[in-house]
Amino acid sequence: GEPPGRPPGGGDVPGEPPGRPPGGGDVPGEPPGRPPGGGDVPGEPPGRPPGGGDVPGEPERVPLNRGARAPEEVLNDPAALNRAERTMQQNVKDFDQLPAARQQELIRDQAIYDEYRIQAEERAWNLADKVQRGEPLTVEDIMEMKSDPASMRTLKDLQEMDGLGSQFTPQETQAIQREFNRAMDEGIHQPSYQAVEDHLHNRYPGVDPEGIRVRTVRTPGTEPTDFNINTDNDVIAERLVHGPRGPEWVEIPKAEWEDTYYKALADNSGFSPDEAARRFPDTDWANMDEASQVRQWARHHEEAAMDQFDLSAGRDFSNQRTWHLSDGELPGRPMIEATPEEIARGVDTVMIDGKPMRPSTGYELTQRGQGTMLDPEQLSLMEQHKFDDYWNAGDTPAQVMRNQTEAMEQLRKTAAVAENVEQGYRNMGYRVEAMPANMKEAIAVIKDQGLSPAARAARLQELGYSSPGDFLNKVSSRIGAIRTANQ
Repeated sequence: GEPPGRPPGGGDVPGEPPGRPPGGGDVPGEPPGRPPGGGDVPGEPPGRPPGGGDVPGEPERVPLNRGARAPEEVLNDPAALNRAERTMQQNVKDFDQLPAARQQELIRDQAIYDEYRIQAEERAWNLADKVQRGEPLTVEDIMEMKSDPASMRTLKDLQEMDGLGSQFTPQETQAIQREFNRAMDEGIHQPSYQAVEDHLHNRYPGVDPEGIRVRTVRTPGTEPTDFNINTDNDVIAERLVHGPRGPEWVEIPKAEWEDTYYKALADNSGFSPDEAARRFPDTDWANMDEASQVRQWARHHEEAAMDQFDLSAGRDFSNQRTWHLSDGELPGRPMIEATPEEIARGVDTVMIDGKPMRPSTGYELTQRGQGTMLDPEQLSLMEQHKFDDYWNAGDTPAQVMRNQTEAMEQLRKTAAVAENVEQGYRNMGYRVEAMPANMKEAIAVIKDQGLSPAARAARLQELGYSSPGDFLNKVSSRIGAIRTANQ
């Protein structure tokens, strides 16, 4: 019942869970879960992913994603549908009492989702295998990963993944992630950032040669390591100005440079109209001009030019000056004392009252217990916008699955922001009502990556939320309402 070209152990073997790495005991005498060639061959190190090829006589194995199946193929596979049905029976209350049409809808969505997760794990496995062999990552390798948020999250959480994570030591995992970041940064991002900097130096001819920079921005509090995978890439441009307390970096509105960035990114990442049509056949490339094509190419790979006024940016996630704070007669900006580690890392600081201070955000100040949120209502609206962008997008079953899976990740992040903000306020002595029990249970459901987005939505209904959007409105409103908390 397993189609030709399908990697072994892809979950089509009865009793084997979806996403299982190959070689889960299918080779006689090999322990369950052990990848083939994982150290049983003399001279090969333990934990080596399959297909090392260094051992004489060991064949090069077929790339694991050769067997990727479209949703239509999955729905014609009885084994995949049976597995999905068991998942629904085990996780959806009174599943057998639902109307037959609703049962079939949930089963189909779960089967497509299981396949989607397998493909994400296969992409991450193939990339890890290539790095382990010492082969250079190509631009195509990197952009294929970037086009799928689930694959990027699998790479980001490689050590925690069932099956995959057990094949690598923490050091090996970090080396794989570090090499991906290095290849992407050196081959794609830095040349594109340099093109924007050159463009902006022409717009601001009087600026110091080192006075313009383009960089990636992350969610406040992200661990600043060279192996931390960024599942998307938000880019800002800044110029150095003389502030009242010393030099400071000020954002340049994206309208001045975003077209340059998207064109440079396309040039450095293998874009051509033919390649775009091959990779994304459901996009109507032929009816776009070049500027629209390169912008869409960036969107397909989770790349975005950003500034503080973008709908996906939050005032409490920004370190720019704002009228929410004052600095004499000027707008102020959130500041926090820099740690010795941050100073050694070269973060931007100015001296205030004899202390080295660095730009911060309202969100970070809240987490550190050193300040309150600046505009929590706007942050809650930002989180709603990011969810809506994904949940309502997609024209094909595959696109809908990709986007709704990422929408669930955005929902998880929104819930985490709400929990962090509320805990930060409690730590500062504010009275914040505890989340209701059904909301805490709903957050656990949203985090359950074994269930399809549709199945998680069904579980949310059991908990009293009419839809994921209903849950989003209720949890994000807690962020906005924090302004009214009293000590």
